[in-house]
Amino acid sequence: MNLHYDGESQRIEPFEVEMRRRLWWHICILDVRAAESDGSTPYIMESQFDTKLPTNVSDANLNPDMGRAPQPQVGKTEMLFSLIRFEVSYFGRQIIFPDRFCRDNEYHLRSPLEKCTLIDKFRACIEERYLAHCDSRIPFYFITIASTRLILVRFKLTVAKPRPGLAQKDTALPGNFRGICIDVLQHARALRRYEHGKQWLWLFQTYVEWEALACLLLDLCLTLSDAPDRFVWDVVEDIYNHWKQHEEVNRWRRWRNIEELYTQALTMRDSPKSIMPSPVSNDQDTAAPDIESSQHLSRMWELANAAAVTTGVDGPSVPVTGNEAAEMPTSGTACEWSVGLFGQYFEMMDGPLT
Repeated sequence: MNLHYDGESQRIEPFEVEMRRRLWWHICILDVRAAESDGSTPYIMESQFDTKLPTNVSDANLNPDMGRAPQPQVGKTEMLFSLIRFEVSYFGRQIIFPDRFCRDNEYHLRSPLEKCTLIDKFRACIEERYLAHCDSRIPFYFITIASTRLILVRFKLTVAKPRPGLAQKDTALPGNFRGICIDVLQHARALRRYEHGKQWLWLFQTYVEWEALACLLLDLCLTLSDAPDRFVWDVVEDIYNHWKQHEEVNRWRRWRNIEELYTQALTMRDSPKSIMPSPVSNDQDTAAPDIESSQHLSRMWELANAAAVTTGVDGPSVPVTGNEAAEMPTSGTACEWSVGLFGQYFEMMDGPLT
């Protein structure tokens, strides 16, 4: 159908040009979503299409017999929600996929820090161009605002999350890394709990917050504290219990990894602190690290790279059981224990869904 070529260059009637653009960009969204779910990269390449974004107009401004292209409107139209999705999805192509994909598409290569900065600038642009015109008291626009902000903070988590082969000095953990995870989970929870928006929630029911939940559980495992953070645990347990009720999600391999991390985090929370392993070093210092400190974040990255070396290509180390974790001494085996956690984490992040 040549949808990947813009209709204007093919001398197609203005109405059909708009319809083809809408269809093409929906295909692009599905391409990006499929790649995210499969842990791969989008199939559509930048060089393969020149189809422009649809015009920001309401349906009343379109007519099959119109002789000229519609004039774009400023602010709120019936196309606003779709246009936001199209622009956010296209932006995601340039941000969340590996450098190889960026090189193949001739996108500018950016460091994680540059990507995080770019996400903030893009969000400010979307807020000004679209979201500022949305009244959050109207259910549809509440969904529009909340879902857009959720996706953009997910992008930041994707950029900042621990991954093998990347040193902490080469990455960016903007502000409080734990706070980014909580932000993702809270936005998702707000969407699911919004009673007036239930008729639109089908669109988000396939978005399982794998990364945010796994990263937060991992950080809870690696952070000692005299008293558990009840707010954080309320968020974790709410999200965990929500997805645990979904049989389809429970059958996925990733969920088994989430359950392992959840079990380990519970063990760390409930075990006597005097016999728990130090999460970040092999010394006798069991003081709770500052989760916003560069030292804590740096040690997370050191353990991530140790896990990558240990697990190799044949799969991650097997994490210890709750009883084994409680019996571990405070020195000598903590690093091995932490590497096992990262192995479980990497399998969840990089492995197939099912």
